[in-house]
Amino acid sequence: MYEIRIPDHIYKQATLAAQTHHVSLEEFVIEALQIHAQNDHPSVKLSPEQIAIIRQGQAEIKTGKFLTSEQIKSDLAANRAAWQNKGPH
Repeated sequence: MYEIRIPDHIYKQATLAAQTHHVSLEEFVIEALQIHAQNDHPSVKLSPEQIAIIRQGQAEIKTGKFLTSEQIKSDLAANRAAWQNKGPH
């Protein structure tokens, strides 16, 4: 998962737009980026499988099934430590 920084006034606009469309801010931003990418690059089309994966991710986000960036960093650090402690075979 990636994080982005946006100006406060854009954040407020996006939040209001998401509420108007009855979706989460994450869903709204994902959809807006998809539309923008398709408009700017009409030759870039998502396959039905890619769209299904995106929709699945959106549904998982809605139900709270995701990891925060801190959780990911923690998991990576733990795996790195385990790997480093393992040593050469």
